[in-house]
Amino acid sequence: MPFPRRFTTSREEPVRKRIIYGLAVAALPVTGMTAHVPPWSRPPRPETRAIGVRDPAAETRVAARRSQIGRLVRVMAWRGTLPRHSAAPFTLGDLPQRLSDLTSRMARAVRGMRLTQPTAERLLLAHHVAWRSNGRCSDRANPSCTSFEGLLHGSLDDLFAFARLSGCPLTISGGTEQGHARGRLSHGTGHKIDVMPNACLDAFIPRSFRHVGLRGDNAELYRSAAGDVFAREASHWDILIP
Repeated sequence: MPFPRRFTTSREEPVRKRIIYGLAVAALPVTGMTAHVPPWSRPPRPETRAIGVRDPAAETRVAARRSQIGRLVRVMAWRGTLPRHSAAPFTLGDLPQRLSDLTSRMARAVRGMRLTQPTAERLLLAHHVAWRSNGRCSDRANPSCTSFEGLLHGSLDDLFAFARLSGCPLTISGGTEQGHARGRLSHGTGHKIDVMPNACLDAFIPRSFRHVGLRGDNAELYRSAAGDVFAREASHWDILIP
């Protein structure tokens, strides 16, 4: 006797379909169900970096930068050019002016920095400015030497600007060594530099700068637009950078 056919109700039909679908999926091979991911779509592996490996060159650069910033801050503090806290409210519109003021104070502080002999020599070489010494030395206490120890950064900056403006070769013959006249604006305080004369300088300075008279020793005086004073002495140009 055949088994009587069983009729399903509308409520049982969705359940029956889900069971059949589940059995069909289970019967598929595993490899057929695994999606193939192309290599170009896979996320890149993170780069591996050696941890704890020191970079001496980078450490040297960081240390030099910190030392430079420290010297600048000390000079600004000594000269009273560090920005002080103001009780006035700060607005975004004040930012350009405050940045300009800070830049000006930092520029003045840099000009007031005193250079060491090695630093000054590196700057001179970088700007193609030569120097000579009768004693072939750089001892500041020896008048026969040519020393840059204690020379103001601003003095060299103005000298380099003059070299670019004139296009003349420069050879320094006097710096901060002893043997020069003393005073607030003198060689000893880093405000004066002696330069050897040549045809280019002897023609450019009188032609380009304003003649302002004679010095006490009858040296002709010429003042540049920057305020530097050039005195033509018998053996050299004496440059005063205020």
